[in-house]
Amino acid sequence: MVGETLDAGRPIEGLAAAWIDPTDLRVGILGGTFDPVHYGHLVIAEQVRETLGLDRVLFVPAARPPHKLDEEIAPA
Repeated sequence: MVGETLDAGRPIEGLAAAWIDPTDLRVGILGGTFDPVHYGHLVIAEQVRETLGLDRVLFVPAARPPHKLDEEIAPA
């Protein structure tokens, strides 16, 4: 798995997290179902990136958030 680690947080040899550049010092994480993804998500990510001086914002899709247990989620 990309980014998988063993004891003491040492990366597994030969694996690299291609989605995180080693020069990225400040990375934000935006989680959600993104069901569907839309420009509002992109605007929020960009505004937070600029405001906090982040190098990158990663989108992490959530399978089933607790506040949407009764709603149907689009398949991956």
